[in-house]
Amino acid sequence: MSMNKPTSTQHTVFFVALYLISVGTGGHKPSLQSFGADQFDEDDKTEKVKKASFFNWWYCGLCGGVLLAVTVVVYIQANVNWGVGFGIPTAAMALSIPVFVYGTPFYRHVVPGGSPITRVARVLVAAFLNRNKRLPSHTGMFHENWDVEDRKAGQRLLSRTDNFKWLDKAAIAVEADDNADDTTGRRSIRSQEPSPWRVCTVTQVEETKLLVRMVPIWLCCLIFGMCISQQTTFFVKQGVTMDRRMGPHFEIPPASLLTFSAGAMIIFVAIYDRFLVPVAKKITGHERGITLLQRIGIGMFVSILCMVSAALVETRRVDMAKKYHGVKGAPVRLPISVFWLAPQFVLLGIADVFTLVGLQEYFYDQGPDGMRSLGIAFYLSVVGVGSFLSTLLITIVEKVTVIGGHESWFTTNPKGLHWDYFYWLLAVLGTLNLCAYVCAARRYTYKNVKPVEESVTAKG
Repeated sequence: MSMNKPTSTQHTVFFVALYLISVGTGGHKPSLQSFGADQFDEDDKTEKVKKASFFNWWYCGLCGGVLLAVTVVVYIQANVNWGVGFGIPTAAMALSIPVFVYGTPFYRHVVPGGSPITRVARVLVAAFLNRNKRLPSHTGMFHENWDVEDRKAGQRLLSRTDNFKWLDKAAIAVEADDNADDTTGRRSIRSQEPSPWRVCTVTQVEETKLLVRMVPIWLCCLIFGMCISQQTTFFVKQGVTMDRRMGPHFEIPPASLLTFSAGAMIIFVAIYDRFLVPVAKKITGHERGITLLQRIGIGMFVSILCMVSAALVETRRVDMAKKYHGVKGAPVRLPISVFWLAPQFVLLGIADVFTLVGLQEYFYDQGPDGMRSLGIAFYLSVVGVGSFLSTLLITIVEKVTVIGGHESWFTTNPKGLHWDYFYWLLAVLGTLNLCAYVCAARRYTYKNVKPVEESVTAKG
């Protein structure tokens, strides 16, 4: 078969296609997932329970697609044709569009609640303009309103919290004076509605607080993002050099090693949702069995175990590579089964069920009601930014380890190769990060939604 060098036009078309996939994914994933969760009514107890399971089974379906991709599609690409391999997911996406459109009349559509950036900007501006005012001593002196448009957009009133009090100044209803009604704690409010850039509602302030409180949690999840990025890079590279034979006539394609993690995700999602959650509910009394942050933290711990497992297997693989390096007649593949990699893939799959699914639900549930798509985007950014940070860490390690004439940890020479050291480094970073996460989680305040009855009486 002739191997023609690709032309510049072919290069351009290829990379434009890759960037189009990235752009489409960035708009498709957060919107579709939050739209799916919006189909459940928060005020209905039965539907609220089903929403908690929605994220588990959504991820299970996603992993089912991954499983098909790394088995059937990869086999076709390797043994039939790359064009056919790419054509299968293209056809599947094309078929999904009319199916989605057909269901449009049956969906619940949440009315847009305006620009989330504008809502946050108003709070920051109002807090700055009111920075010299003293905070009122009574909650009734803070501005709140719940108009028809808010209710149509699915907005719910939030109760005031005591942290980030400097933001509360954005919701001061009127200037303090000596004529306050000490009985109710309320002051006469001008009949004219104040400027939204001068006075915000308590709910708008609390929405901004929610975003601020998410920042430490998001930052603590980036190390986890670095760990999971290894399954599509170094984990697969490990498998390339190992014995991938299954019987005398079949060899596992390297990309199909992701079957271990995808399969583990599908199986463990079912175990978690149908067994672990009901048992945990009986023990803790919590509606989800465990809290969202506890779920995320457990996944982080499992990811550390994954890195430890990867380091131990890599030590064995490197020792084997050193033994056969330069030996005449040495086997093409190292005589160590690729199934030794299964534990690290499985552990990472279990970690994904806890942390990635937990992050999806966390950013959707704890984010402002009008910013749920943005919340899912935060979850996706953990994976994306984690991959960039992993690349940055590899670059730093490569530059540092060659100081003094030493071999890089990532050299192709088996005598100097130390991917196991890199896995140990990730395990240490993950442990330190988990400690920081626990501290942030202990200080975290969950969103406090006012009951419907209280919200209805809050207008005016």
